[in-house]
Amino acid sequence: MTKYNQLTQAEHMYIYDKKSLAEIGMELGLSRRILFYWKKEYKWDKKRFDAEHNKDRFSEELLEFARKMMNKISADIDNNQKTPPPEIYSLINILKNIPLVKKTKTNRLLTAGYC
Repeated sequence: MTKYNQLTQAEHMYIYDKKSLAEIGMELGLSRRILFYWKKEYKWDKKRFDAEHNKDRFSEELLEFARKMMNKISADIDNNQKTPPPEIYSLINILKNIPLVKKTKTNRLLTAGYC
């Protein structure tokens, strides 16, 4: 495996898999020195923070979208209008995933020590 491939794999493991540098070093056979250098040089901490922030923002947007859909369907019912089946189907699929979104957000808060 080339150094570039190891760099991209190590970066992914740190940012998205949230592995420690020690774990990454053991798995990829890399020294702590090179990992600390890459972490600083390629701003892995900022990338990790940005990735987490994007997940939180997406979760909030998904919940807000579900609220808007529920309000529209509720208004359709109040006005005796038929709601298109694709809208109902979409809302059902979003609602199925809300527990996963909330669980992920709660786990991040617990990990960060906010709960």
